[in-house]
Amino acid sequence: MATMEDAPPATGAMATVDRMYQCFAQGDMATLRSEVFAPDIEWALPGHHPLSGVKRGAEEVIAFFGALMWTGIHVDNVSFGTIGDDRVVETHSGHGNVDGREYLFPTCSVYTIRDGKIQHVQVYTADQHGVDDYFWKAYMLKPLPDRLTKRGEDVATDTATGPMATVDRMYACFAQGDMDTLKGEVFAPDIEWVLPGHHPLSGAKKGADEVIAFFGALMETGINVDNLSFGTIGDDRVVETHSGHGNVDGQDYLFPTCSVYTIRDGKIQHVQVYTADQHGVDDYFWRAYQLKPLPERLSH
Repeated sequence: MATMEDAPPATGAMATVDRMYQCFAQGDMATLRSEVFAPDIEWALPGHHPLSGVKRGAEEVIAFFGALMWTGIHVDNVSFGTIGDDRVVETHSGHGNVDGREYLFPTCSVYTIRDGKIQHVQVYTADQHGVDDYFWKAYMLKPLPDRLTKRGEDVATDTATGPMATVDRMYACFAQGDMDTLKGEVFAPDIEWVLPGHHPLSGAKKGADEVIAFFGALMETGINVDNLSFGTIGDDRVVETHSGHGNVDGQDYLFPTCSVYTIRDGKIQHVQVYTADQHGVDDYFWRAYQLKPLPERLSH
């Protein structure tokens, strides 16, 4: 690959990436928005940290770069190449310092160009654990529930229909603290929320009151989630994947999680949670909670 300084004047896809760098250098956000970034641009940063995930639209991408600059990250050893006619590949070394520790992030980014604009960027790193550690130290998330996406506000009512609209409404109710609507209009009277494992919060939660109490217990432990994705299975189920994060006794935990919601008559009737690290989940909750003494801990 050739560096931008050594390369001849850029053409094609490379010219678009060149122009992006020029706009950032000149602070020309208006040109970035209207002429360089596609309206549906996506910038995907891997990992499990406060800045990870897919940034959609010019405003979020620009805000993402602002957050990067705020942490003091700088890059060098930048090189560029092309893949076919519509992609540009960039490699660089990222550097950061937090809490007196130096971090080095070998990084590769692949830009997809469509109609002369940047439509998608996928970032890759050679040290994901280091990247995650850096951004968790550099940033703190807002307290619950402000750190979570308020899906009921962000998603227009005409884009969420069927089962997905019901799950959207659940998230909106939690964000607004509207437990009455949850109990009366979102949760079925016989709702069951099943969390696998062998720990103080595992098992089937039956009825709206127990499900709400379960979420209260989750929040008490300080768990937060990111990288949420949603899809549907048939006409009556919604599948959600996310990454859960927690810290107890100085140990960080990561919980890759999948939840399947079954909707009946417009209400959530059953939720089955799956995890990719059951031993880690069990260990976390046994450390976070103690059971009552016998016999009070047992169901009568």
